[in-house]
Amino acid sequence: MEPGAEQKVAEHAEEQEHDDGGLVPLALMGTERPITQVKFNSDGDILFTASKANHISAWFTDGGRWIGNYLGHRGVIWSFDVNRATTLMVSGSGDSSIIFWDVMTGRVLAQWHYETIVRVVAFSYGDQSLLVIADRQGDVPSMIYVYDVPAMDQIPAERPEARIALIHESDAKITRAVWGFLNEDIVTGLEDGTIFVWNLKNREITHRIPAHSKAISCIAVGKNGTGFLTTSHDGFAHLWDMQTYEKLRSYDTGIPLNTGDVLLDSEHILVGGGQEASQVTTSATSVDKLASGSEDGMVRLLHLNKAFFTLTKEKKRHPAKAAARKERKKAAKAAAAAAKVSASSETPAAAAPAPAEASA
Repeated sequence: MEPGAEQKVAEHAEEQEHDDGGLVPLALMGTERPITQVKFNSDGDILFTASKANHISAWFTDGGRWIGNYLGHRGVIWSFDVNRATTLMVSGSGDSSIIFWDVMTGRVLAQWHYETIVRVVAFSYGDQSLLVIADRQGDVPSMIYVYDVPAMDQIPAERPEARIALIHESDAKITRAVWGFLNEDIVTGLEDGTIFVWNLKNREITHRIPAHSKAISCIAVGKNGTGFLTTSHDGFAHLWDMQTYEKLRSYDTGIPLNTGDVLLDSEHILVGGGQEASQVTTSATSVDKLASGSEDGMVRLLHLNKAFFTLTKEKKRHPAKAAARKERKKAAKAAAAAAKVSASSETPAAAAPAPAEASA
């Protein structure tokens, strides 16, 4: 992490509970550049954030205290991932390289160089394999690489030969990618809205799905690994079965979507986007936390309290009860507003103060 950096506390709004179960989020400001990715570690006690600046920041989720920065790239960091033990991190950058990091010390363990921009990096389930996707540039095709992940003290300094190397021949660029069910497939989202499913055993595309009419902005896998969510600039979010790749449900938001995630054991989804400068660009969830990043460099960290989970369960199990509760709240607010208007109309206007005399 940033050597000699003094510890600092993130600017944040004081957490206050709302009657609808929500909280005012902590506001973490580590850069003024657009946020490209946010991610919790497996325990949910550390939040990692990357942006179009050349560093990754780490924050304690309890209070939003800044830990430090990981410095080493010379370009935009488009993607990063952290293993389950929170010991090893890998990042891919616009400087056409990936870096392996010691999470605890911030030390660069190795830097592998590629011919083009690295768009995606991701550890497999179990952290035994690493996915790396590099963009097409000129005569150099877009490539999908799969590597074995060595022990931290045995990562080679130079890029080794990949266990699997696949050429992405489509004219549409890969924008997002995740590991499929049981690490048997790679699911890629393209800028033309298509999903490609690559079977690693046969090393071929098994599914070509016209999922969206515009670029796929996010692919998020549910916590149980059986489904995934896609979002797009066409304003739609789709929920898919990870084994059959059948569409389960669609959500029309009416705004360009930049991110999405599956929340609460696949019972709820989160989507974000917009057209303003402060629009949400990326998001992540943990068991009881939610984080989002935006174009203005702000990261908002929200701790979901017991009231939130109680309300969401009530809405699912007792929809009539939840609807009645909502109507009572609306009626109470309307009555309070009417009483305020009535009180102001009955109060006589105060006399205007006399103008001050001009000084000589």
